[in-house]
Amino acid sequence: MKKISVITVSLNRGYEIEKTVQSVLTQTYQNLEYWVIDGGSTDETHQLLQKYQNQLSFVSEKDNGIYHAMNKGIVKSNGDYLLFLNAGDSFYSDLSLQTLIDQSAYEDLVYGDMLMKEPTHTWTKTFPELLTFDFFLNDFLPHPATLIKRSLFSSIGLFNENNKIVSDWEFFTHAVCKCNTSYKHVNSISSVFNTDGISSLNVNLSLYEKEQVLKTHYSSFINDYADLHKCRTELQHIKNSRLHTITSKIMKSSLYRFLKK
Repeated sequence: MKKISVITVSLNRGYEIEKTVQSVLTQTYQNLEYWVIDGGSTDETHQLLQKYQNQLSFVSEKDNGIYHAMNKGIVKSNGDYLLFLNAGDSFYSDLSLQTLIDQSAYEDLVYGDMLMKEPTHTWTKTFPELLTFDFFLNDFLPHPATLIKRSLFSSIGLFNENNKIVSDWEFFTHAVCKCNTSYKHVNSISSVFNTDGISSLNVNLSLYEKEQVLKTHYSSFINDYADLHKCRTELQHIKNSRLHTITSKIMKSSLYRFLKK
């Protein structure tokens, strides 16, 4: 049975971290270790974690940001697979980890879907079976719903601590598009993502950091994809145009008359 390490990073999220902790500790998957990497919170986080000190491991000390904290969790843990469930997020059900493992063949990345929790409503975000560079240009893999094989952190490296928001996106993009890692989509909701997190509140910074990653690692692709996007846009305009509608009707009418002969 593969060992799974769940890692939660937190900073002054005591009002929400307990639901995250409980969702991990109630998982039915047996071979599980749990690390909480707290950035030296000044709220009630430390006291809450002490309640569970016999069921999890935690450190509480100042860090240099979310990816520094996540990297600390990687170094301290020893699971065959790692999953990052940050404070405020939670597993969808007690069977979430068991389902991911049961439906995989131990690929490098095993990812499920997410329930997105917004202040006024919730909705399900599903992810594709096939991952492409085009997908990563516009979307992401969900670290709260993705098992990452430990060996990838040796072959690809740890999370880039120079970024504030997009280093998990950068890691997954490199893993799939540069390193050709194996992956499996599990058609099941694995986690609940709280949209008030840092990545949801800093859209402009996220776009800037993504642009820098693309320029640094994928510069030879960018112009081609810009041309592709232009062609797609022009094609969509043609499809939406009145001339296209009229032409389609004429073609369909001609085909109908031909078939009746």
